[in-house]
Amino acid sequence: MTSKPLKSQQKPTRTGATVSLHGRGPYRIGYARPPEAYQFKPGQSGNLLGRPTAATRLSRLGLAPLLAEALAEPVMFYVGGKRRRMTRITAMTKTFAAAAAAGDAHAVALLVDLFRDVVEALLLRLPA
Repeated sequence: MTSKPLKSQQKPTRTGATVSLHGRGPYRIGYARPPEAYQFKPGQSGNLLGRPTAATRLSRLGLAPLLAEALAEPVMFYVGGKRRRMTRITAMTKTFAAAAAAGDAHAVALLVDLFRDVVEALLLRLPA
């Protein structure tokens, strides 16, 4: 024979319902007043980890996907006096190439390093 749950163990579901739990007198349920069965117990909080910070998101995802997303966004860029739509990484590469062609030593060194990295990556992908 199954026994009926005690009144204090029943879940009140109606808004505005008055319940007497644990001998404390009537307790009105409603907005910002959840049933006692669903309230946090003493010493317990609702969100132990708290809201993740931007730094946590960055460490969880890593910098590479965020950087790739930012560099893949389209921008308007002037090439030969005409506006062209291209990705940021393409625009940056064209800017560095133009600066290197004009004699900027820093741009030349950067392009040589990038070219070396690209060639190494391509050689590693070739079958032996």
